[in-house]
Amino acid sequence: MTIREFVTINRGTKASYETVIGDNTLLMAYVHIAHDCIVGNNCVLANAATLGGHIVIDDWAIIGGMVGFTSLFI
Repeated sequence: MTIREFVTINRGTKASYETVIGDNTLLMAYVHIAHDCIVGNNCVLANAATLGGHIVIDDWAIIGGMVGFTSLFI
């Protein structure tokens, strides 16, 4: 895993108790990974990509710069 400048990764909460980032994943500058996220193996998250809590990204995904993901619980 490669973590570049100013990346933030939050730990898990009681909901799942873990935040997981897979092998051979690149997190470019200013990426934010919120609590309880799972990022698969061989992923690339470009500059300032943001994952809200409880997001699951499968293996080999490429997320463009400044793209945001959020989850909605009703």
